[in-house]
Amino acid sequence: MIAKGASVRRAANTTRGMTLIEVVLAMVVLGMLLGSVAQGVSLSIRMQRSTAERVRGELLATDLLEWIVALPYSDPDAGTDIGHDAMELPGDRTSFDDIDDFDGWHESPPQDADGVARGDLVGWARTVAVEWVTLGAIDSPQVAETGIKKVTVTVTYLDKKIATIDRLRFQAASVMVE
Repeated sequence: MIAKGASVRRAANTTRGMTLIEVVLAMVVLGMLLGSVAQGVSLSIRMQRSTAERVRGELLATDLLEWIVALPYSDPDAGTDIGHDAMELPGDRTSFDDIDDFDGWHESPPQDADGVARGDLVGWARTVAVEWVTLGAIDSPQVAETGIKKVTVTVTYLDKKIATIDRLRFQAASVMVE
């Protein structure tokens, strides 16, 4: 019991608030955690963009390669050299009538089947190389007709190589029917 008129002393407050140093340390730790999360999100976005570019590049390369290999192996009019003939316009792929006419072809931006540049592909480019090769050395170009042409389509985006696809085309053997 407390006597009348006596003062009551309260126990010192044992709970204490956060000090300024503790608040600053908590902010530093949270900042580091948020920085790590932001880096992870940024990396994920870059990977998605890179994958999308690679897929688009492969589709663009395949599209042109399929167009090229659907043409005859050799010029139906004449000529056995790789490249354009006099009747074929170097800037107009719709005038090309055989595979090797595409040797040295470059388009930026890529064109549709009618030869019209696609506005949605600004920054993209496609380049074609056609060369004679042998089965034993498909990576070594030959200077004379071998019966095998290697068609290579390379796609770039903003001057960075995105995709390269090769296809071999064989000259059909002549068959005599009696």
